[in-house]
Amino acid sequence: MLTILRWAPGIIGVLSPSGVALAVVEWTDTAVLMSWLVVHSCRTYYGVYRTGYLTATADKTTTATKHAADDGPTVLLSCSLVDLCNFFSAVSIFTVALTFAIATADGKVHPASDWPFLSDLWADKPTNMISRYFVCLGAGIVALEQGGHYFLAAPARTAAPKANLALHALSLAALLGLSGVGACNEKELWPLHEACATLFFGGFGAYMLIDALWMAYGHARGHPLEMSRTRLTACGVLAVAFNTYKLADVAYWLGLLPTTPYSAIAVLEWTAWVAFLLYARFHVNVYPDAPTYHLAIVRLSRAAPTALSSHTASLLQSHA
Repeated sequence: MLTILRWAPGIIGVLSPSGVALAVVEWTDTAVLMSWLVVHSCRTYYGVYRTGYLTATADKTTTATKHAADDGPTVLLSCSLVDLCNFFSAVSIFTVALTFAIATADGKVHPASDWPFLSDLWADKPTNMISRYFVCLGAGIVALEQGGHYFLAAPARTAAPKANLALHALSLAALLGLSGVGACNEKELWPLHEACATLFFGGFGAYMLIDALWMAYGHARGHPLEMSRTRLTACGVLAVAFNTYKLADVAYWLGLLPTTPYSAIAVLEWTAWVAFLLYARFHVNVYPDAPTYHLAIVRLSRAAPTALSSHTASLLQSHA
């Protein structure tokens, strides 16, 4: 409640001429609020509700409509893994299109003469706030998608389950970097912004290459999951395209591309964004049973709150 007082006239000057005290109060308030939400949710709902991935049954009883009889768990809400991919695509395209239009209209970027980097779109008001919300939101959606992909790929990677887990953990670390790119722009703290960008492009680039090669290896060995050869090839091409940008960027700063205009590197970054966007879809859709995987909120039975373990899997456990 104390932080509400900051909006009162003159209160900022009373708290601290430099605003430091106000910042401390705001950070404390945020920490208290987040802690309360977590503790309250765990104490009130955790024994009754679970969130995790389910698979639709062969008799077409989908997780969105499945109601267990009597004491069984009930799916309250679900979203298919494929729909998560579609949602991410929509959020990403909307964010880039909106910030590009605003930055161009405000004269912050001049694409007709000098094609901008994506981060240039988020360096000034109001697009810096848009990136804080929507770039971070997009990273969160892909993180949820990666949890589903971990289970989706697990049957084809039974020979190395720990390696599969480590690979997906790498992708989640890279997505933290993407969140950092959205939260801190290049004009606010360039070293942090650049470190987050390097973590994202380096980490997710490595993930894409390894994941694409692993899928191709499984397909070559005739794994029972029939994968689309066209989409497998597309995944490999997209992984190479994504990594080309950062390699070119490093080569430029090392002086290995003396005749290349920097705007050409910016174009490669946009190509990497498109590759990331498409890979997020293709590396899921390459598995024919992808539509049967759903992220769901489930209410457990009153009599047996642990019964969900036989029906669903959390993001960190083996799927059924």
